[in-house]
Amino acid sequence: MPQKDQDTGKIQTPKPDFYHTMHDGPIMTVQRSPFFMDILLVVGGWNFTIWKEAVVIDKNNPSSAESLKTLNVAENDALKSGPILQSAPNPIRMTSGFWSPSRPGVFYISKVDGSVDVWDLLDKTHESSITQSVSPSAITKIYPHAVSHKQHLLAVGDSSGTLHILEIPWSLRLPAPNEVTGVANYFEREVKRRGFVVQRWDFREHEKRELEAEAKKKAGDVRQVRPTLIAPNVLLTDEEIEYRLKLEYQTYMEAEGNFLRELGITKEEEPLPQT
Repeated sequence: MPQKDQDTGKIQTPKPDFYHTMHDGPIMTVQRSPFFMDILLVVGGWNFTIWKEAVVIDKNNPSSAESLKTLNVAENDALKSGPILQSAPNPIRMTSGFWSPSRPGVFYISKVDGSVDVWDLLDKTHESSITQSVSPSAITKIYPHAVSHKQHLLAVGDSSGTLHILEIPWSLRLPAPNEVTGVANYFEREVKRRGFVVQRWDFREHEKRELEAEAKKKAGDVRQVRPTLIAPNVLLTDEEIEYRLKLEYQTYMEAEGNFLRELGITKEEEPLPQT
């Protein structure tokens, strides 16, 4: 809503609280999950994203202060981290998306090649579970509808003006036991994972600044020892550059080793027995 600026007195439209550039094409679908009101499916360009409302609140925005009271510490760390799930770029542009009305972990994605992807988050999260070719023309709209408990249909409209009616199989219409709880737990794990990723980004950025400051300090010490050879505000010498690269490489190898040990790929090396 347009608001009056306190300084100039002009009526202006306020800026958005946050924005993200996650799609490489126009947004075609923004839809809430029928099972989780804070979960949104966004389809646009060559990928789709799934968002959780609390995760994208800007904690530096005073208007969001009331919403922050409902979040715990782990969720606060995950703020401003973007979507909790982002698909890999698809070679075919996506045109629309729709949540399943009966299964909380299932949604449908249509594409310009006339096919429909069925995603089941309890089955796979890196690729679609089923891809069904429907029309030779680009699909413009899809809509699943529960006719009865035993029959669910999927209406598919294409750019040629043809309406296709498909029957949804029982495996995609009947929810698994405790599926709502399972999908809710999956979303919570993704929130914590995003929080961990943001923390690691901040840690790496802080570590990088410390290394650069240390390298500059060492370069400044060399200039003080040899003032006649090195003038202030000049490029680093080959020896200083080599020293800096060695520090960065050593830090990278230590981080890589810790990461592999956390994944269980490598193990701690046991010391050799004393002879």
